[in-house]
Amino acid sequence: MGEFFEGWRRKAGLVTLAMACVLMVGWMRSTYIKDVFVPPQWIGLDASLLSLEHSIAYQHFNTETALSPSERLWASFLIDGSEINAPGHDWRWKSRGFGYISKPRGYCLVIPYWSLVLPLTLLSAWLILIKPRKAKGVP
Repeated sequence: MGEFFEGWRRKAGLVTLAMACVLMVGWMRSTYIKDVFVPPQWIGLDASLLSLEHSIAYQHFNTETALSPSERLWASFLIDGSEINAPGHDWRWKSRGFGYISKPRGYCLVIPYWSLVLPLTLLSAWLILIKPRKAKGVP
């Protein structure tokens, strides 16, 4: 069993598979729970990452709509209704889960989880299942 995981490709495949699994958990969680994450270095930028309704979103605010101190860093809320499609959001572009929302005081870029999980899963399968090359001997 130990020889199966020799080489960088299979180890990288396991790391890629782990990332795909973490994103898949986020995808399932986003069905019922909205997560807001503001990294400490972004606090002055009034920007945040959101996970909701099967998507990850980057949201940027004007300074007057900054998050309150209680919402800084990490916050989770139960989703009550359709938040991305709520009135007051002006979709500038939307296709297959991707989108750009123009808000009255900022904007939001939306990326669906499937667009991250599917390629990572396929890449990990290829890295794990590909046969390692045999080293050529020097004559």
